[in-house]
Amino acid sequence: MRRVALAYGGSVAAVGLWMRGLAIKRHFFEAYLHVAANAMLFGLTSGVIGGDSRLLWLLGLVIVAAVAIERGVRARRFAFVVYGVVYAYVGISWETLSHIIYGTAWLAYVVLSGAAVVAGLFLMSRLVGRDE
Repeated sequence: MRRVALAYGGSVAAVGLWMRGLAIKRHFFEAYLHVAANAMLFGLTSGVIGGDSRLLWLLGLVIVAAVAIERGVRARRFAFVVYGVVYAYVGISWETLSHIIYGTAWLAYVVLSGAAVVAGLFLMSRLVGRDE
């Protein structure tokens, strides 16, 4: 299903671009991109959590998340920044926590990194702006 999610996300983005190019329902273009970004990022995150080649899934997740963040900043659409940060955080944390023995270090990682992500998103929201 992970590959299906990636194919679905890519096809939704392609259909959105195609319809925008034909000037058909241009106002739905951003909705297509929201669905596509979530489908692709979810599929990649799922691969990190339960896939067979977890490091390849993680590499793909980091690349797609970086594109979502960069495009979100450039287009001033904060939702895409959040998608990229949250999905990447989950994937990277899953891989990191698989190497940490449960206990104080595990809890410290979750609390400190979670707080850093929230603070970073708060600061980024001031720079990027909010969706209108």
